[in-house]
Amino acid sequence: MRRWLLLCFLPLSLFASKVTLSPVHPSIHNPWLTGPLLAPSDYTVSPGNANYEPYLYVTAITGGYDRDWKVVKSKHVFRSNVFQPEVDVGLTSWLDFEIYPTLNYNYTDHQARWTLGDLPVLINIQLYKPKTALSWIPAVKFSLIESLPIGKYRRLNPKKQGTDFGGSGSFETSFGLTFGKLWHFSNIYFMTTRLYLQYTLPAATHLKGFNYYGGGFGTNARFFPRQVFSVDFAVEINLSEHWALACDVVGLGLGRSHFTGNPGFLAEGVPAPLGAPAGVQYSLAPAIEYNWNANLGVIGGSWFSFAGRNSSRFWSAVLALNYYQ
Repeated sequence: MRRWLLLCFLPLSLFASKVTLSPVHPSIHNPWLTGPLLAPSDYTVSPGNANYEPYLYVTAITGGYDRDWKVVKSKHVFRSNVFQPEVDVGLTSWLDFEIYPTLNYNYTDHQARWTLGDLPVLINIQLYKPKTALSWIPAVKFSLIESLPIGKYRRLNPKKQGTDFGGSGSFETSFGLTFGKLWHFSNIYFMTTRLYLQYTLPAATHLKGFNYYGGGFGTNARFFPRQVFSVDFAVEINLSEHWALACDVVGLGLGRSHFTGNPGFLAEGVPAPLGAPAGVQYSLAPAIEYNWNANLGVIGGSWFSFAGRNSSRFWSAVLALNYYQ
């Protein structure tokens, strides 16, 4: 169970949003861009405006990477469909508020369940906004993220094979920093580059029975989840006024998790798995997008891991519709 649990809620850590760019030059038309698949925008939403971006992730957790960076395939593929209707509202010229509830449909080995996920709430602060989008100094945005643990995470039914979990059970506080730069080649051709850094500090949680992190019969423990440092470098290039290509390269540094108390035991009588060593994971997210105009676009692509250590191996199809009002 530990192998696939590491990635089930990763989409909550990386999010994209579309905002109106600062003007480039009076003689140059602002590009119509939805944004990369994962990296967040480097601009806050303007006051009085809102950005709506429902996301759909169709994910298969196929196994994991062991301590020697080797692929370990799972006997049963765990699949999860995640729907996140993101809403981002501008409050001032430098501050916006973002929220996106999460609904999961998990299924594996003839077991399936709808569950409610944890609720991320974000405050985004514009630290620096260039006078024009083509300024040589990048835009900089700071994000404070709090994930509210409203999803089910403990006392899971072992017969459900983990499909009845919804959240992590931990108040997760994250700090994010986004750098973004727009490049102009010629005529209507542009490229955007983004660098997103995030550090997540999860609070300790109390586990009972089978749970999000493992456990078994009789588990009663205080658990300290992994701290996570993530880096996302993204590039977006438009092919025409309507079409564009994008790609994210994501690296995760996963800290060690540990517990105090009784880990419980499995049906075979052996101690239940609980806790995980430090690890890393690398993934790619290439995508293609179509924009009807400056405020409406759709982006779709794949997101998959290609290397790792003590982490999950996954593949995901991602689709998002973006509307800025």
